[in-house]
Amino acid sequence: MTADDTHRVLHHACRRAGLDPAPAELLRRAENSVYRLPGEVIARVGRPGQAAAAGNEVRVARWLERAGLP
Repeated sequence: MTADDTHRVLHHACRRAGLDPAPAELLRRAENSVYRLPGEVIARVGRPGQAAAAGNEVRVARWLERAGLP
């Protein structure tokens, strides 16, 4: 994905989540693009076709949170 592609995806996702994408700060651009948003929100834009892997990662993150881990 190009930088423009990830930027468009980020803006679309932010609109759906009710977040303002304007102050997004790009932290890393590699296999995924990682952005910092206000309110301690981190957004990661992955490559197409990675929805199942992303879902697994979200489930693990939620499990870790429930377990009290940062």
